[in-house]
Amino acid sequence: DSVLFLGCGTAYHAGLLGKYFVENISRIPASVEYSSEFKYKNTPSGPNTLVVGVSQSGETLDTLGALQEAQKRGLDTVAITNTVASSIARQVGEGVYQYAGPEISVASTKAFTSQSTILLMLAVLLGRKNALSAMDAKRYISNIRKLPELVSQTTQDCNDVVKGLAAKFGLYSKIDFLGRQYLYPIALEGALKTKELSYIHAHGYPAGEMKHGPLATVGMGNLCFYLA
Repeated sequence: DSVLFLGCGTAYHAGLLGKYFVENISRIPASVEYSSEFKYKNTPSGPNTLVVGVSQSGETLDTLGALQEAQKRGLDTVAITNTVASSIARQVGEGVYQYAGPEISVASTKAFTSQSTILLMLAVLLGRKNALSAMDAKRYISNIRKLPELVSQTTQDCNDVVKGLAAKFGLYSKIDFLGRQYLYPIALEGALKTKELSYIHAHGYPAGEMKHGPLATVGMGNLCFYLA
């Protein structure tokens, strides 16, 4: 009847994308919780709630604890993780291995891309069990199969542009990332990656929320980066 995503950091942002995917494609209510907050909340959940824990390492202690709490409440739990036989994989007993290769740095962009794609595939599968037509499912699958080529082409075509932007804005003290719908989680993830890799103060916002407070902090040395 509903889907609950649990994650921390990058995995939480992937869960936000999963929420959009499941609600828009599967037409099933979905929610996302920070794993570290879940066990402290009385989150209402029916017996037919599917709980999906997302963790690259499979060892994220907060996510493991949140999944254990969900199991104590009698909920069905699965996991998406990149590490075979990890603690989370053993705890839930079923789920999806990413097979994205070893994590090389804290940024772990391939883990986020992989998690997002798997959650999209999950949404299509849930949709087929609900109201998604076979033709629409085939259209989604066809587009998913184009992703590797599109990602490769995009990184190649944008490489010089990105280098120019980095040289221009590298000394800025603050960057705000803004996007709507699917691009809101990407804005959050962009801000997180900026903090992790360049140590620049960064925030992600839904674009429409810019005027409800964040605009007050925009000034010299502040870049507003819009995703469209």
